[in-house]
Amino acid sequence: MNAGGTGLVSVTNDEFEDESPDWSPDGTKIVFTLLTPDYHPDIWTIDVDGSNATNLKPDAEWETSPDWSPDGTKILFWSGEDYGR
Repeated sequence: MNAGGTGLVSVTNDEFEDESPDWSPDGTKIVFTLLTPDYHPDIWTIDVDGSNATNLKPDAEWETSPDWSPDGTKILFWSGEDYGR
């Protein structure tokens, strides 16, 4: 989206809820929480053009609230089995 609110483009195109987006420091990727209908949040990254969507931890844990480290080499997130319960 442009600063004036024009040029809005949807980066993700999934049927689930995407939350907590954070731009990478170099501006090429976005990390976010994808929340499925069964309330299982996972951490994903995606290129700003909508390509290369990647689930970073496809396991049984609950992951949410991602943030990039200042140098862009790490992603901090909350993880636990009891999220949302």
